Amino acid sequence: MKGQIIYFFSPVFWNSLFQRHQQLMVRMARENTVIFIEPFTALPEAAVRRNPVRPLRRINRGLVVMSSLVMVRSTDYPVVGKWHLEALVSRARRVAGELNPGGREILWLARHDCSEVRKYLNAALVCYDCADEHWAFSVADRNDTFDGPGRRGKVIALEEMNTLRQADLVFAVSETLARRIRLVNPSVHVVGNGADKSIFDYRRVKSARMNCGIRGGIGFTGAVFEWVDLDLLAEAAEEYPSYPFLIAGPVRQSLERRGMPPNICFTGPIPYSRLPEFLGSLDLALVPFRVNHLTRASDPIKVYEYLSMGLPVISTPIYSGNSGTMPVTIGKNREHFIYSIASLLEKGSGEEEALMMDERRGWVADWDQRFRQIESIIAEALS
Repeated sequence: MKGQIIYFFSPVFWNSLFQRHQQLMVRMARENTVIFIEPFTALPEAAVRRNPVRPLRRINRGLVVMSSLVMVRSTDYPVVGKWHLEALVSRARRVAGELNPGGREILWLARHDCSEVRKYLNAALVCYDCADEHWAFSVADRNDTFDGPGRRGKVIALEEMNTLRQADLVFAVSETLARRIRLVNPSVHVVGNGADKSIFDYRRVKSARMNCGIRGGIGFTGAVFEWVDLDLLAEAAEEYPSYPFLIAGPVRQSLERRGMPPNICFTGPIPYSRLPEFLGSLDLALVPFRVNHLTRASDPIKVYEYLSMGLPVISTPIYSGNSGTMPVTIGKNREHFIYSIASLLEKGSGEEEALMMDERRGWVADWDQRFRQIESIIAEALS
């Protein structure tokens, strides 16, 4: 697939945690033109002055990031929304026309609330990439103790249903998502996440001391948001006081609501280029997610990166028995999760450990592999 124009409506900003959306679009831009449109954001003028936003950023020859910032009051959304979207698409088409005149247009939606975009774009193909159970973000701080979405969740689910009906192709990161999507749009393909194995390679990364200073630790990377079970992390750290627990990522939960053990270190976000170095300093990686509608439908990128670095991994039971041959230990409950850590920290001989690390890495799909899978599906649809 070459010479196409991809209008990518992203749910995340380009400079946020480097994940599926950026990984796929970097590869798509190698032989196509990609206009990466950041989320619609409304900020007061004072905030914009403090944090100026560049409306256009050229990442490389084929990839342009476009900010969709507009300064409006929240009460003006219904009035401004339609005008803003139409103007945004018009601006994106002008930019694409300068970079790739005559290129065939493809609309790629990764947001659940963009069903109206197709009206303003004569796209040859509309793709929807579903990486999350979007309505479940509204209840991400709970375990499975509720029946379904609340009022806000129902609005999100309806918005996504409209987007699904507009799509010619749908990609889902998990079979759990795909089963639900097929009820609305049968043209769904399961394409999971992956890791950049050229970067996340334990054979090339030298172990390094991080902020907490001790070689050999237990770690987690990613956003410490509502779906991360901080109580479980604290209980595990209390059970293994001689090990540092290194938590690398932005924190949106209150750490004061319960006392954190002294062996837990929140390093803050670590640049993507340094993540392999950080993981190389660990003995074990964790996926301490709450078990709910959001996490059971997910396909955490961190798991692929952990395994690509040859690390043993333990997760809460978010995979619902569908982990297959995945070399990940599943903690069946809180007690099993905590006490399984001890067995995973036991290392065999050097040769045995090397074989296990190779086995974990061999299971991981590379982002290039995932991209080729998606590219072939799109090429077939266009033909």
